[in-house]
Amino acid sequence: MIQTFGEFPVLTTFFKRFIPETSGNIAITFALAALPLLATVGAGVDYSRIAQQTAVLQATLDASVLAGARTNGAELTTAANYFKGQSTVAGATARFALDGNAVSGTATATIPTTLMAVVGTSAVAISAKATAIRTTTSTGGAALPCIFALAPNTSQALLVNSGARINAPDCEVHVRSTASPAAIFNAGTTLNLKTFCIQGGNIIKNTSSPLPIQTNCAAASDPYDGKLPKPSVGSCTNTKRVYDPPPGGGFHTMPAGSVWCDLNFNGAPRIVFQPGLHIIKGRMVINSNAIIEGTGVTFYFPDTNSEIRFNGGLTARLSAPTTGPYANILMFEPSTSTNTTQYVFNSSVSEEISGLIYLPRRDLTWNSTSTVNGSRIQIVSNTIIFNSLDWRLSTNSGLSSSSGSTTSVRLTQ
Repeated sequence: MIQTFGEFPVLTTFFKRFIPETSGNIAITFALAALPLLATVGAGVDYSRIAQQTAVLQATLDASVLAGARTNGAELTTAANYFKGQSTVAGATARFALDGNAVSGTATATIPTTLMAVVGTSAVAISAKATAIRTTTSTGGAALPCIFALAPNTSQALLVNSGARINAPDCEVHVRSTASPAAIFNAGTTLNLKTFCIQGGNIIKNTSSPLPIQTNCAAASDPYDGKLPKPSVGSCTNTKRVYDPPPGGGFHTMPAGSVWCDLNFNGAPRIVFQPGLHIIKGRMVINSNAIIEGTGVTFYFPDTNSEIRFNGGLTARLSAPTTGPYANILMFEPSTSTNTTQYVFNSSVSEEISGLIYLPRRDLTWNSTSTVNGSRIQIVSNTIIFNSLDWRLSTNSGLSSSSGSTTSVRLTQ
């Protein structure tokens, strides 16, 4: 075919220039063919990240409307502040609306792409919607129990050992176990409580002291299951794992909004937690004779491997917030964990604590010489052991339904 151009020598020479070199054509062809493949792979990578960010945005918005619905009279402010403080999606914004007892919200964000930008898509808009409603149910004027042992089939779900002294005349202790025995009360105890409501019919009572025990009783179920906010857990705040005593007899100041991961406090430290939420990831070990202070504080454990471990001789003054999404919550964990672990509170010199201690997946033990005075607490656990201790408690009105009703919030969207 090239020879047919022989009648036109100029044109023949012109076209011959392009005939010998074909390697560049192959490279160009491959590059053009690779563009759809690169676009497809890039879209997969980008959309995976976009889906993850959408899920995070949705979870934060869900928690925000729940927090708002839980705060009667400040719903929109609470929801907005919660979203602002907990959102980890860059540039995310949210709008909230109140309709009766329902708090709704819409959140949006723009996620920049990486590989998809090659084909002209530099960013993707994401959004989330959520609605939470607050409902009030009459309880006939009954107060919530102040101590729960939720394990349904565990033997000795409540164990009260010799030397335990609890003076809490308004406190009900509810045990849901139907195992044999469901509870054991040993000799040498002084228990001034309103009642022990035991779901099962078999207990061991090794004391002649009169106790207000009811067996085959309709013990209350977990009143907070799925109803507490779930904070977003980010990266660790701390840059060191061991905190030595500050020079000159100072104290450690722990900022709120932090994620504390696997810390050890040496010496006999004084630790002051600033008001707000503190996330404890892993184990925070506080050595003997420590002084712990915190007003308006909440400690969140994201899993059952997380805890604050006090090594005895504790002096504590801790109180939960009175308003906001964590109102009346001092310590809590998710109720969705599948495993249970032991959680030990060692001896204390003096404790003044106020708020809900919600650890439904823990087997709690209060060890010897645990002294809790003038405190207003509610304890929710899997099982519970009271060793030699001295407690004087009063009911926490913020955690009680003594007014004749209970309030709960739930997601409807």
